[in-house]
Amino acid sequence: MSSYKEELRKDRAARAEQERADRLAEAEQRRRDREAEAEQRRKDAAAAKAEARKDQREREARKAARKAARRAAVKAVAATIGENKVALSIYSIALVSFVMSAPAMAAYGDRIYVGSAWAFTGWLLPVVTELSMWACAFAVHHRRRTAPGASVFWLQVGVALATALAAGLNAMKGITVGWDASVVMGVVSIAGVLLHQMAVAGQPRSKAERAEAVIARQAARKVEKAREAAIADAAVEITADGTARLVFEPGVYRLGRDRGPRLRPTVNPLDRPGPRDVMDDEIAALIAAETARAEQRDEPDGGGVATAEPPRPETPSRSNRPAETGHRGGRPTRPLDALRAEFEALLQTQPEAARWSARRIARELRCGKDKAARLRDEFNTSIRRKGDR
Repeated sequence: MSSYKEELRKDRAARAEQERADRLAEAEQRRRDREAEAEQRRKDAAAAKAEARKDQREREARKAARKAARRAAVKAVAATIGENKVALSIYSIALVSFVMSAPAMAAYGDRIYVGSAWAFTGWLLPVVTELSMWACAFAVHHRRRTAPGASVFWLQVGVALATALAAGLNAMKGITVGWDASVVMGVVSIAGVLLHQMAVAGQPRSKAERAEAVIARQAARKVEKAREAAIADAAVEITADGTARLVFEPGVYRLGRDRGPRLRPTVNPLDRPGPRDVMDDEIAALIAAETARAEQRDEPDGGGVATAEPPRPETPSRSNRPAETGHRGGRPTRPLDALRAEFEALLQTQPEAARWSARRIARELRCGKDKAARLRDEFNTSIRRKGDR
């Protein structure tokens, strides 16, 4: 009985111990969960702060970019105004001229076209008088800026006709008030266009540029006359099938005057070098081939020992200038022993030098041709003697 109670007590104690352990584990888990939640909150807060700082930097960068763009735009506008001060002042005067003339022309057109089917069309008269001359003026300006060498004669004629029309109609409107009003209205209507053509659309050139333009025009006219004269004096070649073509005589000519020939030759065409043709190429190839054959004859490259030139006797030296150590042509000559040593060194690096010509050996050793031939013959003779033994 006591053992049974003891077992019950032990079981209760074990369950109590297990429950206490479970409670401790749960408490530890809750503590860890709270720490994890706190860590996550800290991470979220840090990420939010980093994101806020990033957004702040981006806003500041955009703000700085907008500020820099505004500053650059202001500088560009200021630079443009500085570069085009004259044009801006002229366009300001032109705008005032248009504002003063357009309403007067509109009222004048309304009075003239009051009896027409579309009476309101009279208000479009400024389009004909004011805008037409400005259209021609802008056309001149655009042509001179985009095509500096192009002619603007007819555009300037259009400007003149349009300004005359505008001035005339404005003067007719002003004559109803008086002569002074007629003159003022006519001048005001075309003042802007005239100033624009003189100060903005014009092409101010220096004296040198004007002189160069005159010379270019003279040269162009003379070239055109020379072409016409060449065509007039050209011969005609007619083939068997009836086809005809002009045949020109190349050369240097002068344009004739009065009743003389149109073209007078100044240099015989046969004395002038013509264009390079096939014959020139063939002659150059023939010269190159002959040069190559001559070099091959001077430098034989056979398999055995080349035929040696007969040894030439050494020129006896003068008593007052030894031949081996004296000066020749202003340069010191080397003794034969030194040249023999140099030739042996050359043979060590290039054994085929024994078959070279005397000219090539002399060029390599920088000595006379006679000495080069003697060195080569001595070496070849010694080789044959060793072979005989």
